[in-house]
Amino acid sequence: MKLLKALQATAEKDAVYVFAGIRGPRHRRGVLDDLPVADVRPHDFRRTAASLMAGGGVPRLTISKLLNHVETSVTAIYDRHSYDMEKQSALAWWDAKLVAIVSNDEAGKVLAFGKSA
Repeated sequence: MKLLKALQATAEKDAVYVFAGIRGPRHRRGVLDDLPVADVRPHDFRRTAASLMAGGGVPRLTISKLLNHVETSVTAIYDRHSYDMEKQSALAWWDAKLVAIVSNDEAGKVLAFGKSA
């Protein structure tokens, strides 16, 4: 919470997203310097979110789409599905997981991501 509040204080007045203004590895990095973890970067939060989503059952393809990774497989050429519903379901799951983590209630009501979601 300390990190998020510090980032909010440095954000532009009408900013909607926490990391919306980060344009490079050093932009607004000073906010992260006071954390009790050495060498933390915004990218570490992406990695953590992706890892926890995978551990919670979110399909790897959906995580890849959320991270906006470019696919170069032959199938990717033919698959033009937007994956919007899958991404929305995954982010709803991540929202519940993150709220449980921040509120120190990891044993709360965060169910494993369903295969049909």
